[in-house]
Amino acid sequence: MKKTVLLAVSLLVIGCSARGSSDAGSKTGDEAASVPAPVVKKENFSPKKYVEVILDASGSMGADTDGEKRIVTAKKMLNLIVQSLQEEQAAVALTAFGHRKSWSCNDIEQIFDMGFKSTEDLAKRVDKIQPAERGKTPIAKSLMLAHERLKKIKGPKGIVVITDGEETCGGDPCKVAKQLREEMDVQVYTLAYDVKNTKELKSLSCLGETKLAKNREELFTRMGELKASLDKDYARKMEGLESVQTLRVLGPQRDAWVTAKSQVDGKDFRFLGVMGTSLPVGRFDVTVHYNPIVTYKDIDLKEKEKKTITVVGEGALVLELDFPGLELEAVNMLDSKKYRVTAGKEAKVPTGRYNVYGMTASGLAFQWLDQTVTPNAIRKLNLPNWSLLEVRTGSPLTFDLFAYNDGAAPKTASRGNFRKEISTVKQYKDSLGFYPTNAPHIVEPGDYTLILSDGKVIKRVQIGKGERKIEIVR
Repeated sequence: MKKTVLLAVSLLVIGCSARGSSDAGSKTGDEAASVPAPVVKKENFSPKKYVEVILDASGSMGADTDGEKRIVTAKKMLNLIVQSLQEEQAAVALTAFGHRKSWSCNDIEQIFDMGFKSTEDLAKRVDKIQPAERGKTPIAKSLMLAHERLKKIKGPKGIVVITDGEETCGGDPCKVAKQLREEMDVQVYTLAYDVKNTKELKSLSCLGETKLAKNREELFTRMGELKASLDKDYARKMEGLESVQTLRVLGPQRDAWVTAKSQVDGKDFRFLGVMGTSLPVGRFDVTVHYNPIVTYKDIDLKEKEKKTITVVGEGALVLELDFPGLELEAVNMLDSKKYRVTAGKEAKVPTGRYNVYGMTASGLAFQWLDQTVTPNAIRKLNLPNWSLLEVRTGSPLTFDLFAYNDGAAPKTASRGNFRKEISTVKQYKDSLGFYPTNAPHIVEPGDYTLILSDGKVIKRVQIGKGERKIEIVR
């Protein structure tokens, strides 16, 4: 029976840290943030505008930005923007390149064509896209293929390119983009992700309106800005308007849905806050679907107005692990301000996103990254599968932890089978963990055998989830 030690740090011999996870909670429970029902469903989907998205999935998109692979962040954003556009009766097609073959300038695949996609189907199709090692970047050819598809479609059209670099297949993307504008009145909007080279960025800017996202956070924000330009372009094509009213809702939760209910005719508009949406002139009641929800009454939207609502307020962080006196440091990811979180107590903090760190006197390290706190909500800091084990001895010792297997572990762990030997302290090669006595340690629930550094054996210790087990050795 194989067990995994979740988190343990021994100040005596070894040091290591592990990340915990968290559960979102509110003052009424641990439900996830509420999600409003779609306004547009498959049965009432009647596309009025068309968007072709071209996703760079070449080798460089497998690199990390802010600790996450670029392709992973891009796919998260892609799922959201497609859903948001569908709510506005926009049909979306997706093409990816550089994801199936190395060094190939013909590796271009249409992942799905124009039409309605359910959330599940969309996620399934997008999830399969993985960068190929040394995958190439044929932007020009991808635009030409999009040109061939879009010229068969009647109605206002646009193209969004998501990439982290310039053309690598010898094509001329700027020439193709110019052809699209002149022949079909199709604009190209480019989201450049973590492009550090000025020359590369310049080569993308000529495609059309281009936004540079330097990190994960900016990827969602810049996509919202591009969508606002897309909305304006569609308003011009569909209604002859040179300006359009838009509403965005910014806050700590990037994937939060918003509903705006018109006080004029009662019509609902559902959209992603960070992406925003175009609305008619009027007065709206706006609901941000956090948990608990946040509401704004009587929001006026005037002609040609671009309005942004920024969600502010106060929530709380709470550490649920039973470590009396343990203090963590919560760092606001926006302004780097620090807040103290004491075990078992609610720490009031401004709405935002936080990285939380801490360590006990015995050396147990904790780390929760990217924790979202929304107004009047509690973010609970916990580990998904934990128990506390403490072995108390008269004098300081260490002990090795083994999965219990009818007493077989001590037999297979011969006294000469050591991973480390520092002075008189010895650690077994096949042990699951190595700890000092007289301090609590986090382990997975289960059955264990313990061998102390003085040779004593505790044949079986049973510990359940969330339980604190203390073994006293005399």
